[in-house]
Amino acid sequence: MKIELPNILMLRMAGLYSDIENMKKIAVLIAMLPVTAFLLAGCEEATTQPDPVDTYRVEAILVKYLTDQSARLDLSLLKNGELYKNADIKLDAFNLDTGLTGYFLVFGSGILGSDSSYTLSIEDSTLLDVNLTINLPGDLTAEVTDLPASRIYSGGSVNVDWTVSSGTEGYILATVPPDTIAADSGYEAYVSGTSGAITPEALNFNQLLMRGHHKVLLMAYTGAPSEATAVPFEIPTANNPEDSVFSTRLSGRIAGMVVAIPDSIIVPSQ
Repeated sequence: MKIELPNILMLRMAGLYSDIENMKKIAVLIAMLPVTAFLLAGCEEATTQPDPVDTYRVEAILVKYLTDQSARLDLSLLKNGELYKNADIKLDAFNLDTGLTGYFLVFGSGILGSDSSYTLSIEDSTLLDVNLTINLPGDLTAEVTDLPASRIYSGGSVNVDWTVSSGTEGYILATVPPDTIAADSGYEAYVSGTSGAITPEALNFNQLLMRGHHKVLLMAYTGAPSEATAVPFEIPTANNPEDSVFSTRLSGRIAGMVVAIPDSIIVPSQ
């Protein structure tokens, strides 16, 4: 026997089925929400990258020569690894000039004092604005002590004595050889105390004693010295101080140096 349901009951049952299907769909959508959020976040991270941060490196050395009381500052500035010469750079109130390898400034006799501090300011638009301090050590004297007044060399090691430089962090003892061979860079070493020695090897080139006038230099320094036009010798590689400038945007080396009046060793011709 076939039972016919009233129309109103059939409608209610159809409505109930529809509600169940809708609830299933809603449950599926709710379950997918975390996955959708994760995918959207991944897309946002993939498409939104932080702006790159410009980085700079500076190498600067201020050298004062006691022979004539003049001075010179040499500075190189790299921006993102490339030589950069569009920054505004000053030492106190003095604007630096630009050259082939960066910046420089020459000071006449008596303009800069020894045992003094100077402010090096570097500004590049709104990206970089820093003030660094360069300390010049105090004056000193150096003398070859075991050669005659003529400074004629007769063999063996030669002693060099010097006075204490106030405010210094160390010394460099060096020789500038005769100009006979361009490849001969002489001798240089970090030293401590108030005395050192120039060995026969320091006067040789390719195991040959170099004849002529060898200039003997003694320098007091602060900071981390680097190669520059202002430095009349090569910076020693052994025991070279670590970088002295550390920040988020700027790193590098700055130094102050005072060069004593040179003495000499003269190797006679035979």
